[in-house]
Amino acid sequence: MSTVRYTRKTAPRDWIRTDEWDPISTEGLDDTEMARIAILTEAINLYVSGGPISNYLKDSSVSRTSFLRAFNRCLCFDGEGRQLGWRGLLPRLRVKAPVRTKSLIPSGRNGQGGLSGALQLFFRRNEDVKEALDKYMLNSAKRASGHENKLRHRSAHKKFISLCRSKGVAEFEWPFNTKTKAKGAINAYVKRFIHARYDDIVATQFGDRAKAKSKTGTGYASRLTAVRPFDVVELDEHKCHFIGSIGIPAGDITRWLPVQRVTIVLCADRSSSVILGYLPILRREANSEDILATINAALGKREKYVFSEGMEYTPHGGFPGDLGGPFSWCGFNQLLVDNALSHIANSVVDRVCDIAGCDLNFGPVRRFDRRPVVERIFGEIERAGFHRVASTTGSNPFDPLRQDPEGAATKAQVRLADLLDLIEAVVADHNGKVGKRNHGARPLERLQSLVNDDDGLGMIFPVLPPLLPGVAGLELSIVPCFVRGSREKGRRPQIYFEEEEYFGKNLADRWDLLDKQVFAHVDRNDIRQFDVFHNGVKVDTVVVRGRWRHSPHSRDTRRHINSDLRSGYLEVGFDEDPVNAHNAALSKRLTRVKGVDAKGVVGAANAFAEEQRVRAQSAPKTASDCLQDAIDQLNEPDLPSSNEDELWNMEDLGAFNRGEQ
Repeated sequence: MSTVRYTRKTAPRDWIRTDEWDPISTEGLDDTEMARIAILTEAINLYVSGGPISNYLKDSSVSRTSFLRAFNRCLCFDGEGRQLGWRGLLPRLRVKAPVRTKSLIPSGRNGQGGLSGALQLFFRRNEDVKEALDKYMLNSAKRASGHENKLRHRSAHKKFISLCRSKGVAEFEWPFNTKTKAKGAINAYVKRFIHARYDDIVATQFGDRAKAKSKTGTGYASRLTAVRPFDVVELDEHKCHFIGSIGIPAGDITRWLPVQRVTIVLCADRSSSVILGYLPILRREANSEDILATINAALGKREKYVFSEGMEYTPHGGFPGDLGGPFSWCGFNQLLVDNALSHIANSVVDRVCDIAGCDLNFGPVRRFDRRPVVERIFGEIERAGFHRVASTTGSNPFDPLRQDPEGAATKAQVRLADLLDLIEAVVADHNGKVGKRNHGARPLERLQSLVNDDDGLGMIFPVLPPLLPGVAGLELSIVPCFVRGSREKGRRPQIYFEEEEYFGKNLADRWDLLDKQVFAHVDRNDIRQFDVFHNGVKVDTVVVRGRWRHSPHSRDTRRHINSDLRSGYLEVGFDEDPVNAHNAALSKRLTRVKGVDAKGVVGAANAFAEEQRVRAQSAPKTASDCLQDAIDQLNEPDLPSSNEDELWNMEDLGAFNRGEQ
C-alpha cells in the first residue's frame, strides 16, 4: 500500500466514486467483522459526500486513524490495475505484496528456515539474472529455435543455477547454501510465470485445443446474434470418427481395403440448429469445389439421396429442402467460415456472395467457439451414430472405443455404400430431434411453423431470385483457360485442361482466340466436356480428345491416374479407358500383395472410393449400385461411349484433325 495518505480533499475525484465500486459479500465472516464493515461503509459514504463523520466515528468506537487507513485501503489498486473499492474493507486481504529487505541468513533446523522471499530479494539485486531466466522460459514455452519444445520446471531450475554460476555467486551464498538449491522457489516462480503469460504460451505449452478452449468463458459475448433462422449460418469441416472399407476383386476373391476417414463439410443454421446441407468426401482436405457444392446444397439445390435396401429416414428426419416452399432456393444473411485456404479462394468469396446474397465472416482457424453450433452438431452426430460403428476411431487416440479400426473395417467388411447411408441417416435424423434451442420443438417443425406464421410475426424468408441469364450455378466450376494452337504447325484452336486437349467444332475456326483467356463452365463430377465462353459469349461445347472420353470422371480422379502414369504404377494402351485400366491395375496388384500397406495400393483404393462417392452423389441411384457398377467394369473390355450427341467417336476425331468439317 502506498505511504501517501489521501483524504477526501486530496484524493482524485474519479477514485472516490463509491457507487461504481464492486460490491462485496460478507458470508463467512463473524459478527464483529460484519459490524465493522457496515460501520466503515456508512462512514466512507458519509465522508465522500462531504458530511461530518467525527460524531459517527466516536459513537461507533472507531478512531479517525483506523478510518483513514480503511479509506486508503479502498483507494489502492490490485495487481491487475483495478481499484480495490469495497474489497479494501475485508479482513485478511493483503493489499500490497510483501517485500523482503532482510539479508539472507539461514536459521531454524539445519539452516533451512528464515529464507522466505529469498528469490524475490535475489532477483531485485541481480536483475540481469531475472531477465535472462525470463527470456529462457518464454523461448522454451514458445518453442523458439534452439530451445526445448515446452517449459519444464527441472530445466528452468538448471538454467537458473547455470546463470547463478555465470554471475559468480559464491558457494556459501544463496541459493547454493540450501539443500535443494532453491528448487521449490523456482518451481513456484515458473507457475506464476505461466499464469502471467498464459495467453501467449497456451498453444505451445498446452496444445491447440487448449488454446481454442481458452478463448471461451472470457465474459465477452459474440456480437453476431442470430435473431431469426437464416440470420447466421456456420460452415466447417469434420473428420468422422470411423473408418470404412471397400471390396475390390482380386482374382477369384474380393480384397477388402480400409479407406481413409470420411470428411464432412456441413452448413448449419445458428438460430434453429438445423443442418441445411452437407457433403461427404474421402480426401485429406476439402477444396474450394467441395465448399461450393456444400453451399449449393444448403441453398436448397440438393440432390435427393437414395438409400440402399434396409435404410430409410426417420419419420421426423430430413432437410429443409424437403419442406418445399421458400426452402427450395433460400439464402442467408451471414456465413461464418474460418481462414482455411479453401474458404478464402476467389471462387468461393466472389460467387457465394453474388449468388447467396450473404456476407462472409472469416474467423481464425481452430477456433470452434466462433462456430459453436456446427461444432456441437458434429459432436452430437458422432455420439448418435459414428461412435457406434465397429470401426470407430474414438474421440482421441486413447479412447477405449478405439480398437484397431482399420482391422475392424476390413474384418466386418464395412462397405463404403453403407457408410454413406449411415452419414445421410444420422445427419437427417438430427433435424428431427427435439431440443432446447427450438423450445421443445424439432428444427424442421420450427421452420414449418414459421412458414405457417404460427407466431404471428410474419417472417420474411430470404428467398433468392432465379439466377440471371449467363450466371453459372454453384454446381459448376468456373475455370479460366487459354486457347492454344498454331497456324504454322496446323494445330487448330483447342483448350488444354487437366493435361488433356479439348476440341470443339466451332472452336476449331476461332483463330482470333489464340492465346486469349476463356472461361470454362465445368461439371465437377464429369469433366469429359464443358462449355467455353469468351467475353460472355458462348464459344463452343468442347470434348476431351482420345481415351478419356469413355467413362465419366472427376478432376481428382484424372489427377490421381495421371500421377500413377508418371510414376510407372499404371500403363494405359491406345484408346484404352484410363478409369477402367486404373481399377483393373488395382485389382491385379491386390493379387500379388499379402498386406494392405503395399506402396500405392491403399492410396489407389482411396481414389477409387472417392470416385464412387462422387458417382453416388450425382447419380439417381443408390451408393451400393454405383459401387457395384464400377466393380463390374473391372473385367469388361473398354468400349467407346454410345452417346454420339455428346462425345465424338474416333472417326470424327480423325476427320477433325485432318481439317474435314
